Amino acid sequence: MKQRYINTKFWNDNWIRRINPLDRYLFLYLLTNEHTNISGIYELPIETIAYESGIDERDLQKSMLPRLEPKIYYIDGWVYIVNFQKHQSSTSETVKRGIEIEMENVPESIKNRIKEIPYGYPMDTPPKGIIYSNSNLNSNSNSNSNNNHSEKDGMSSEINLIFSYWNEKEIIHHTKLSEKTKKKIQSSLKDFSLEEIKTAIDNYAIVINGENYWWEYKWTLQDFLQRGLERFKDTPLENFEKKEINKKSIPLSEKYKI
Repeated sequence: MKQRYINTKFWNDNWIRRINPLDRYLFLYLLTNEHTNISGIYELPIETIAYESGIDERDLQKSMLPRLEPKIYYIDGWVYIVNFQKHQSSTSETVKRGIEIEMENVPESIKNRIKEIPYGYPMDTPPKGIIYSNSNLNSNSNSNSNNNHSEKDGMSSEINLIFSYWNEKEIIHHTKLSEKTKKKIQSSLKDFSLEEIKTAIDNYAIVINGENYWWEYKWTLQDFLQRGLERFKDTPLENFEKKEINKKSIPLSEKYKI
């Protein structure tokens, strides 16, 4: 039996909080159904999604599946979960080989469609965090040395991922990853998980770019990790809202309609 673990921060993710409950349900279904695989790209007919989820096929095609973009794409009967491979172990040879095997089963037409998606990882080169390998999984030679290199490569990959993720938010764009920033990211990863840091960056970006929030000070990435990481990881976004904002209640029939 396959198992899929969901991060406990799932329900606090800013994107998840913005979509309606039915879309969250579909999102979870596409992450956890028995047809998924370690590559995050798998074939799943629309009829199967409708039958297993209990959602009307017309609603799936017309509105619900398109609303899951840019996190999940449904392409000609295939599900593509963006960044799925980045969340797999970057140091496990078994995981790398498993992804490689699954990718061999993906039709070239689907790979070409994924290449056209903005920020979709290229099919001819591995995404950050995963390195395809054809090495012998049973080889034990120089295992200690290889493990040390794998750990360093994994850390380096996460550092680059955080740096790129920060720049995507267009808060203060850095053209070069300085040694000081690299060391600060590395030290932050000792105390916080990759997902916790990304969540804090997401929250900070929402507050900085939103008109309804009072916080306006922009940090560099290094300063944010030093002064703002814990604040924006743990503090509810409501605490940053301007007091004069009048929150009007929205009828459930309007809020969750398909």
